[in-house]
Amino acid sequence: MKEADYVNSRENAGKKSNENMIIVVGLGYDEHHITAEAICELSTAEAVMGHESLISSFSQYLSEDVIVIHDEDIRKKTDDIELLKIYRTKEAIKYALEGKKVVYLCPGDPGIYSYAQPILELSAGIVKVKVIPGMTSALVAAAMLGAPLWDGFALIGLYLDFADYRLIEKRVKAAITCDQVIVFYLPKHEALVYPQFYPEEKYPHLYPREVKCVERLEKAFSTLLEVRSPETPLGIACLKEENEIISTILGDYKDVFEDIHPYSTVIVGNSMSKYAGEYFVTSLWKELPE
Repeated sequence: MKEADYVNSRENAGKKSNENMIIVVGLGYDEHHITAEAICELSTAEAVMGHESLISSFSQYLSEDVIVIHDEDIRKKTDDIELLKIYRTKEAIKYALEGKKVVYLCPGDPGIYSYAQPILELSAGIVKVKVIPGMTSALVAAAMLGAPLWDGFALIGLYLDFADYRLIEKRVKAAITCDQVIVFYLPKHEALVYPQFYPEEKYPHLYPREVKCVERLEKAFSTLLEVRSPETPLGIACLKEENEIISTILGDYKDVFEDIHPYSTVIVGNSMSKYAGEYFVTSLWKELPE
């Protein structure tokens, strides 16, 4: 079925069945990776919310009379990043209770370090919530690099505000012990780019930012090198430029450390990972079959 046919076939049903609901829509890695299901939900939205950059990038899928719930107005209420999640969710609930189909836009997949969790928890017993998956950056980065995730992988967020680093460190060490390919999300703290949301008086553990916001990644690489070969493939999706990918090896991580930013995706191979020409692959074979 063509994408346009899929959208048209669900449009009427979507308008009827999704009233009084919050639809949490994953938009994928960028505008090229949006799914037909996501387009369908956007096209039938009665109210839409999310960061203004997302609304602008995907505005072609929204109706002319859609209500835009401006995120910049919500951000004026607080500099606390956790309170901001609560305020955003409460605003979505308010419009849903008025009978609107509210679509909340999320980059990537809404269930991976995004807004599905707070919306589902805070809306429970109040309004219904539906989650539309999106293509997360681990899959896009892997495809651009080659096939590094063939044998499975561990997905670890290095800078989760709610998690003590001792827990993060245990996860990293467990993945190393199991010889898992590791994908790092949030490799550096977003306070590097959004210091206004992380004032020093409230987040003293993040200061000085140039040191504290990067030290977990440095420690993770050092821990990996205690076990894995310095020749282990290391791939980075930088997002500083369109589809910018760095292919290197673990032993040379210091040469590319400055190119990694908070929203980069970092993939570290395991004992079966190698470069097949320019491609980062995790192989089925120790030696290629004849």
